Amino acid sequence: MKQYMYTLVTEEDLERIADDIYGQDLFGGASSVLITIFSTKDRAGLLDHVLSFFEERFPEVSSSGCFVSTGKLQEDIPGEDTTITISVLDNVSIDAIICPEVLEKHQPSRDPLTGVYTRTEIERILDEVLSQSDICSPAILLADIDHLDQINVTLGHDAGDYVTQKVADILMQSLRIADHIGRWESEKFMIVLQHVDKNSMMDVTNRLRKLVEEADFADVGKITISFGCTLINSGEEKSVAYSRANQALENAKENGRNCVECL
Repeated sequence: MKQYMYTLVTEEDLERIADDIYGQDLFGGASSVLITIFSTKDRAGLLDHVLSFFEERFPEVSSSGCFVSTGKLQEDIPGEDTTITISVLDNVSIDAIICPEVLEKHQPSRDPLTGVYTRTEIERILDEVLSQSDICSPAILLADIDHLDQINVTLGHDAGDYVTQKVADILMQSLRIADHIGRWESEKFMIVLQHVDKNSMMDVTNRLRKLVEEADFADVGKITISFGCTLINSGEEKSVAYSRANQALENAKENGRNCVECL
């Protein structure tokens, strides 16, 4: 087994790590890799994003992972907050990762249909982000799949589930490491962005809308999605920010759907 350690901070770091792996052929002959993220911050959700990234870039290698929450013993000693260790294995597969305490405490709750966070988990994340709103400049996006109820009626619930799964995957794969998505209701998603202003929030939201509009949904046909978005003010109550985002979403649906409205 060979091990490699990297500092992980931004999306660009993943590209840098992947380029290093490719350039040095670190996965040459490997049968599987174990990706371990060590962080002093609550970034358990980052693991899914990293695994998806590596599975897309290196589909020939089986990837598994685990998240380890760490704490500094002496805060005055400098050190990186988040690191990624890649263990490269030959001629073996990773059948299980047994760490009950870590799994119980840090494994995020996922919606079984889509793989995004459950409503309970995305609310917990939103509460955490709100507590740091003065330094992380967050925003709420509410996304609603247009006319999903009609798809369920005319094509059946299997078709509706397929559309919901694919839309969730498009949204999840297109977000940055610092952003989070959860299933809010049957056809509605909440996305929590960080470190955005109004222009960047609108850019992200319009890009997500276009990705769904341009995606191929096979026999179901064209699928669109409506967005309501709002910046969260420092110290603002969750209910106030959510109400504003929800009203923006209602405006988008009233204005013909497949659009973005901001309040």
